Amino acid sequence: MREIKFKVWDLKLNKHTNPGSMQLSCSGKMFLLVPYLGNFKIKSIEDLVLRQLTGFKDKNSIDIYEGDIIKKDNEDFEVIWNNGSWQLTMINDWYKQHFYVGHLFNYEKCEIVGNIYETKQ
Repeated sequence: MREIKFKVWDLKLNKHTNPGSMQLSCSGKMFLLVPYLGNFKIKSIEDLVLRQLTGFKDKNSIDIYEGDIIKKDNEDFEVIWNNGSWQLTMINDWYKQHFYVGHLFNYEKCEIVGNIYETKQ
C-alpha cells in the first residue's frame, strides 16, 4: 500500500507549513489544525495548497511531491496530477509534453531542484 502524505503551502504566509491534522466541520467545511506555539491554530483549506506525495523518490532518495520541479538531462519538469496519474510536464515548453512518472520517464535519474511555489522560473 502506498503511503499518503502531504506538504502544505500557505498562500497567506507564502511558505510551507506543518500539515497538522485535516478536519471536517459539522457544516462540511474542511480545515487544518496546525501546530502553533504548543497548541493548535485553525487554518481554512482555502488558504492552503495541499501537495500530495507521489510515492516516487529522486536520485537522492528524496520524496517527490506534486508541484515539485525536477531536473533531468538539463531540462526542468513540473510534477502534476493529470488524467488519473502522476505526470511530468516540461517547464517553458510551448507544446506542454506530458510524461508519465515511472512509466516513460526514469525518475530515479532526476533530482528535485525546487517547487512551483518557491522557485521562480
